[in-house]
Amino acid sequence: MCEIIFSRIFLGFPVLLLWMAGRPTHAACPFELNPPRLVVRYGDSVSVNCSTSSTDHEGMGWEATYGGTGLEEANFVIWTVENLTDWTIQPKCYIAPKDGIQCLENFPVILYKIPDSVSISLLSHSGPMVEGTEYQLQCDIQNVAPLQNLVVRWYKGNETVNTLTFNNSRRKPEDVSSTLNITPRRFEDEVEYRCEAELVLGPEGPQPSVMSSQHLHFAVYFPPQDILELKDTEVDVGSRTGLKCSSNGNPRPEYSWTYHRAPNVKLKNDGVSLLTIEQATGENIGYYTCYASNTLGNVSKRARVSVRGAEPVCPMKLSTESVVVEYGSPVSVSCSNTTSVEEIYWTTGPQVVNDTTWSVVELLDWDIRPDCKATFQGIGRCSKPLHITVYKTPDSVSISVLSHSGPMVEGTEYQLQCDIQNIAPQQNLVVKWYKGNEPVDNVTYSNISKTPVDVSAPLMISPSRDDDGAQYRCRAELDLGPEGPQPHPTVTSEPLNITVHYAPKFLPGNDTVVVSAGSDVSLDCSAEGNPPPELKWTNNTAEGNDNETIVGRLRTLSISRVTANATYNCTVTNRLGSITKQMHVLVEVPPQRHLTMFPTVPTTPGATTTLPAAAKPKVVTSPLELNPPRVVVRYGDSVSVNCSTSSTDHEGMGWEATYGGTGLEQDVNIVTWTVDNLTDWTIEPKCYITLNDSNQPIEVLPVILYKTPDSVSISVLSHSGPMVEGTEYQLQCDIQNIAPQQNLVVKWYKGNEPVDNVTYSNIIMTPVDVSAPLMISPSRDDDGAQYRCRAELDLGPEGPQPHPSVTSEPLSITVHYKPRINASRLPLRIPVFRGYPEELVCEAEGYPQPRIQWLYDPAKHVSEAGGNLTVSEAGLYNCTATNDVETSFIVVEVVLKEDYLPLIAGFVAFMVVVISVIFVFIYSIYYKNTKMGRYSLKNAKLSSTPNGNVAQDGGQDIPLPMTKLSQPNIYF
Repeated sequence: MCEIIFSRIFLGFPVLLLWMAGRPTHAACPFELNPPRLVVRYGDSVSVNCSTSSTDHEGMGWEATYGGTGLEEANFVIWTVENLTDWTIQPKCYIAPKDGIQCLENFPVILYKIPDSVSISLLSHSGPMVEGTEYQLQCDIQNVAPLQNLVVRWYKGNETVNTLTFNNSRRKPEDVSSTLNITPRRFEDEVEYRCEAELVLGPEGPQPSVMSSQHLHFAVYFPPQDILELKDTEVDVGSRTGLKCSSNGNPRPEYSWTYHRAPNVKLKNDGVSLLTIEQATGENIGYYTCYASNTLGNVSKRARVSVRGAEPVCPMKLSTESVVVEYGSPVSVSCSNTTSVEEIYWTTGPQVVNDTTWSVVELLDWDIRPDCKATFQGIGRCSKPLHITVYKTPDSVSISVLSHSGPMVEGTEYQLQCDIQNIAPQQNLVVKWYKGNEPVDNVTYSNISKTPVDVSAPLMISPSRDDDGAQYRCRAELDLGPEGPQPHPTVTSEPLNITVHYAPKFLPGNDTVVVSAGSDVSLDCSAEGNPPPELKWTNNTAEGNDNETIVGRLRTLSISRVTANATYNCTVTNRLGSITKQMHVLVEVPPQRHLTMFPTVPTTPGATTTLPAAAKPKVVTSPLELNPPRVVVRYGDSVSVNCSTSSTDHEGMGWEATYGGTGLEQDVNIVTWTVDNLTDWTIEPKCYITLNDSNQPIEVLPVILYKTPDSVSISVLSHSGPMVEGTEYQLQCDIQNIAPQQNLVVKWYKGNEPVDNVTYSNIIMTPVDVSAPLMISPSRDDDGAQYRCRAELDLGPEGPQPHPSVTSEPLSITVHYKPRINASRLPLRIPVFRGYPEELVCEAEGYPQPRIQWLYDPAKHVSEAGGNLTVSEAGLYNCTATNDVETSFIVVEVVLKEDYLPLIAGFVAFMVVVISVIFVFIYSIYYKNTKMGRYSLKNAKLSSTPNGNVAQDGGQDIPLPMTKLSQPNIYF
């Protein structure tokens, strides 16, 4: 059984509570609603029919807060309301079947109301918007229902930008707001926004009109954009130019400029900004900055103006452009500006001195480079360097002889060296050499070295005997220019006294003395030499007594009781040489002449020696033979020499030597001197034989002990880095530990070509260090050349073949040379035809690669590109090529000429036309007179005899006599 309970609660709103006890409610009621769903405008009338085709029921009816019917015994019931205003009404149609199970169904009713108003506004802002800023628009819809059927659409212009629906299930009218976030851009300036509110009520409902808000438009402000049209410009001196500055912004930008103020600059602002320069000068060179600004920001752009033919202005002045300071001394220089300046200061490397005066109490920086820097409006930062030369006099100046000690030998080349310790700067150094008080050489330096260096200045001398006792000295002098101290700072070495050894030389004297038989005579053999020479007298056949007297360097031989002619040999010897002079004594009776050998007599300076003038001479030859007669031995090698004799008239023979001596050996005809490891540099082995007559002849074995050098190297004295063409440099070949020096030959090569040989006359048996100089003055063709030196020992035919030699590593030189302009492509005089520009080609060869610059009148209109100049005007044009070595230039004279070729061609054409016209005219006259002449029939008579002057009348043979008229007689 089923029980149905109806109750009313909450202010009369009906709620049907169905309590089921037993079976559930029917899923579908046996009636039909027409219409099945209803959409009604608030306050309108409504009528719905609920009908059934079933007859098995007790009745049916409507239950609603308004328009309910109660249970009626009918097959249809109508729910009607004249003015529906209940937003929550839920009418139900029900039927009571006879089986007692009641069925009911809700009838869907949508009560709607269009909004009272739709408006749009900008939240929390008024006035123009700013580009890039986020703003919120709000659409306010007043008093609309139901919300779940409301659609809000946003429009930017005619474009839909957002659509909004609502999930709110409340049925009563409400005020609704929809927001839209926007970030405007500059191109959206004056774009219109609006919102629309629409009730979408489904297919059963009406289509209420869409309500739209008013249009909201606004200005978009944005800062100035990048400046356009402003770019670097270049103008000829004296010409006019301009700069244009424009920018896009809202509000419209205002313009301002910063630049180095000059009277020939004018400004004009009219939407864009124009800056005009009249008759440009060097004062206009610099940077011009344009600023575009509005309330939102500013932008700027800088352009540079260059003026051809003018130098830029840096309005600063130093109290002195260059200064020379001794190391450790104070220095102070001021810097001043000649126009308004933004900042001015000094820099020395990373150090900044914010003052107009740069000063140092004690200057201890060798390479200090102060710059006065300033920043000027428009010009920007410019600077003026202060050129500082820091100098220091040398700690010491000394003079020495390279690779030699002791006395010098006449005619031998020696190298003096002046050593200057700790001097700066080297490029200002002048080394002056003096012999006595006479200047003999000056040495300058091209090396740029600011810090103190040790410098060596060479001087090659070849002393003569007159130079014995001469004094050499060198002076180190710093030539620091007109700014430097006067007189120049100098330090002079102690003098070097040289002793010159030279070979003996006879003093002038009488070589022949005539005496009477039995008279006494004195022979004078005076000679000079250094060291003082030793004198030895020998004579050929002589009779009488002779005495040798030595007095200093004057040697006198006294001979008593001369009875026969005689020839005396005076031999003068020192370690550098030996000379012999014959002196003749003539008497009345000529003596016999023999080769005489005298016993060895020791001589002592100052002693008198008596020679047996009347003794019979003994003619002898050496009984000893050496094999080999001369030896050349490498230091440390073994040596073996035989000494033999063919004589049997002897007591014995042997070798005398510091190493390998044998002592006297008897009953032998050969003795051998042997050394396994020869290391005695001064060894002088002697082979001797003792004859039965007590004479002891001796043969000295010449021994040359040699040693190849430990090393041979080549260097450039007092220079480093590239050489400069035309400058003299000294190469030095250093040979370490070689012997003997007198056999050394130093050979210089450039590439594979020999350039010089150096030999030595010094007799030094022990190993020495030797230096061989070579003076060169390189040319540009020598760039990359290789020099080498070879130390070679020429030990004669007995020495090893080929000669022992050691060669240095090659020395590659780099030669810098001044520019040489190619004159074949740039004549000194060039004609230019008016209207036809000519290209001047300036090419230069140099090392380092030269920089090309053209100098010309700035008023000339020229075009310069790649070192070439295109000209169309007469004048002088200077092509200058510059590198680190020098500057070269050629001045080209351009001569302007007229091009008469078009005039000549035109004249020829004109004459051809005139001649043609004349020819045609003459020809036409001639043709008319000969082919189409005019004839007169006046007084013509018929003639039966035709002639050339007969005209035929048509086809009739009637001759008509005619007279031909000449041209002047033509008439009508």
